[in-house]
Amino acid sequence: MYHDEAQQLVAKGLEALANEHEYLALTLFEQAIRMEWNPVACSCLAFCRAKVKGNFPEAILLARKALDSEPNNPIHYCNLGKILVMAGEMVEGIGLLRQGLRYGENLDIIRELERLGIRKPPIFKNLPRKHPLNKYPGYLLSRLWFR
Repeated sequence: MYHDEAQQLVAKGLEALANEHEYLALTLFEQAIRMEWNPVACSCLAFCRAKVKGNFPEAILLARKALDSEPNNPIHYCNLGKILVMAGEMVEGIGLLRQGLRYGENLDIIRELERLGIRKPPIFKNLPRKHPLNKYPGYLLSRLWFR
C-alpha cells in the first residue's frame, strides 16, 4: 500500500517540477521518502532542497547517494549536475551533465547545457580563466565584437 502511494507522490512531484513548482515538489518528495526510499525521489528531493533552501552540501550528498544506487539513470546525473552548477562548481557540474547523456537522452540535460552555453577559450591559455589578464581583455574584446 505504501509503495503505490509513494509512487503517486513521486509522479506528482515530477509533474510539479516540470511546471516549476519547486516548493510543492519539495513537500511531495519529502512525503514519498518518509514512506519509502526511492532513488528518483531522493535525487529530485536533493535538487529541490538546493533550489528552494540553498542547502548545497546536504543536497550534493543526497544526490550522490541516489546516483550511487542507480548509476545508469540520467535523471540522477541531471539533478546532481544542476546542483553543482548552482553551487558554483561549473566544471564538475557540466561534466556530470555530459556524462548523463551517455546513459540516455534527457531533455532536461540538453536544456541545461544549452542554457549554460559554450565558453570561448581564454585569451592567455597558460593563465587561469579568472586571472585579470584573461578576464578584462576578454570582456573588452567581446564588447567590441572582436571575440
